[in-house]
Amino acid sequence: MYQQILVFACLFVLSSCKETSRVEILPIDKELNEKFLSGKGLDTNYFNMDHVLQYYEVVPGASTEKQLLAKLNKFVQKRYLGQHSRVPGTLHIFFYETSFLTDYSKDLYRVARDSEYGALEKHSDELLAQYSFERIEEHPNKIMRNTFFYYHVKKPLQLSDTLSLK
Repeated sequence: MYQQILVFACLFVLSSCKETSRVEILPIDKELNEKFLSGKGLDTNYFNMDHVLQYYEVVPGASTEKQLLAKLNKFVQKRYLGQHSRVPGTLHIFFYETSFLTDYSKDLYRVARDSEYGALEKHSDELLAQYSFERIEEHPNKIMRNTFFYYHVKKPLQLSDTLSLK
């Protein structure tokens, strides 16, 4: 019995370590992300509806830094900057590397409510990238984007630009 369990566990670990070039991006908690974005079901005494946080897990596969950054940019563009722009006053999107032993979801609500910046500080080593968007008051159709990219780089890559919304 124990040998069967051990064999199954080893096979599971080996299959989860399999290198793949496919990048997967999934919400850590889809329902909570939607609440953070819409404000529905959140206590406005604790949550600023104009300062939105979003959290995702990423399986980077065998991607190079350039490939992963391109995938994340495409995801953010499609999900948040597309035809129906969903950018509030300030939007922070965090991408954490998927870890077999880590459950990020148990800390999300508390961190989003209590933290000034919204990052999961206990899991800073797993943070792959962070995107921050801020509307420019003088130009309502423009936003400032800051990207911090940490995946396999010795020094974090920081990119800043201004985007026009349609």
